[in-house]
Amino acid sequence: MNKALRFPFLFLLSLLISNVFAQNPTYKLPEMVYVKGGSFEMGSNTGTEDERPQHEVILDNFSIGKYEVTRAEFRQFQNETGFVTQAEKTETEYHKKGDMVRGKPSIIPDGNGGDPVKIYPDSLFPIAGISWYGAQAYCEWLSTKTGQQYRLPTAAEWEFAARGGTSTKNYTYSGSNNPDEVAWYIPNSRNQSHTVGQKRPNELGLYDMSGNTEEWCSDWYNQYYYNESPKSNPKGSDIGKRKVLRGGSWSSAKSTLKVTFRNNDLPDACLSDYGFRVVREEKPTVVEIVKEVEVSRMKKEIDSKGVVDLEGILFKSGSALLLPASEPKIEEVARYLNEDHAACILIEGHTDNTGKKATNLTLSEKRANAVMLALKAHGISPERIQKQGFGDRIPVADNSTKEGQSKNRRVSMRKIQCLK
Repeated sequence: MNKALRFPFLFLLSLLISNVFAQNPTYKLPEMVYVKGGSFEMGSNTGTEDERPQHEVILDNFSIGKYEVTRAEFRQFQNETGFVTQAEKTETEYHKKGDMVRGKPSIIPDGNGGDPVKIYPDSLFPIAGISWYGAQAYCEWLSTKTGQQYRLPTAAEWEFAARGGTSTKNYTYSGSNNPDEVAWYIPNSRNQSHTVGQKRPNELGLYDMSGNTEEWCSDWYNQYYYNESPKSNPKGSDIGKRKVLRGGSWSSAKSTLKVTFRNNDLPDACLSDYGFRVVREEKPTVVEIVKEVEVSRMKKEIDSKGVVDLEGILFKSGSALLLPASEPKIEEVARYLNEDHAACILIEGHTDNTGKKATNLTLSEKRANAVMLALKAHGISPERIQKQGFGDRIPVADNSTKEGQSKNRRVSMRKIQCLK
């Protein structure tokens, strides 16, 4: 290229590239975790009045933010739109302390009520001091930018995810029965929020569902909503004055960190510990469609034969310890039960032939119980399951043969009439 033309060409090229990037900036999207839909028991019969009664809820697939929305993520929205938060409009104490000032570091108190003594970069802190309207505006902007449907979680989606979805271990808090392992709250927070993702995640790999910031949900709050909640994808009351908040925060007591606890406030409230995370609606994956076919096969088999011999559920020889290889079959059974919510089952345990009838019977009962507990961990209510052991009666296989050894380590499943 002629030297005289090279500089103008490069200059114009650089302007073109700059213009392209200006029109198509790179946005940091919230990292999402896929949550397979299913059923669970929402609420608590031993909690506060608005946590009762515990009731079955069925949810579709969705994805939810791995972390609470961070200050860096929220400021992308502010910088592009000029959005001014309620906290900034009213010049709250929270705003004056620096937590909401865009582009500046976070000023952290010394933990003893004294003057601020340390400055941290704030990009990975959760955005807080946000009203429900502010959280909603961010979701609408993110949906427009990405072409995907982002929104606030329903209270049911939030609780299902906080419990660990179909992988739940039924912890009191999100990911543990010990709040210090998973949550920033009054005893350990030093009166401040903390960088997201420092504590232990829950069963789905979600962080800070308990503690750090309270999280807005989409629902209108109704103290008695659980008495009238629909079973499928509940979205809260149609009308109301206050919105639901979940999870507790750095300024919360232990009791409010429970996955079942419900808080609420006016949608324009912007307390210093109010934040949020986002949800994205999802369709079934190819893998899930294949699994649905497997579930339908099981349903047809049970409906036609009345029993399915679950050879994929394996135990350690001579014990009721489920082997990890059993998990795909356990998931399939759970999916079958979620497909037919009116169905109840009888789990029939089989056993190794020890030669002692009493020993065989006890072991087979323990194996049936182990499967029931595994299904419970996937959100299936024990009230829908009965169990029994067959000992050395049905079947008694010859342990000296490979076929007999295989058949002895199994359970069967029958559809039965639910007990009232």
